[in-house]
Amino acid sequence: MIGVSNVVVSYTINLCTLLIQRLLVPDFEYDYIVANIMAFLLAVLWSFIWSSQKVFSVNN
Repeated sequence: MIGVSNVVVSYTINLCTLLIQRLLVPDFEYDYIVANIMAFLLAVLWSFIWSSQKVFSVNN
């Protein structure tokens, strides 16, 4: 479940970042690089937080 949510988060962030950049700065050539970097970093953060809460949680 964490892997699926990670893919959804990564794709959504990538798509939204591309759309926002193309609306704000239409002639920016490297928008896909910025979008991929943002999507990767935020998806890794999402996966870390989600995994630490669900997979590696300590049950008392």
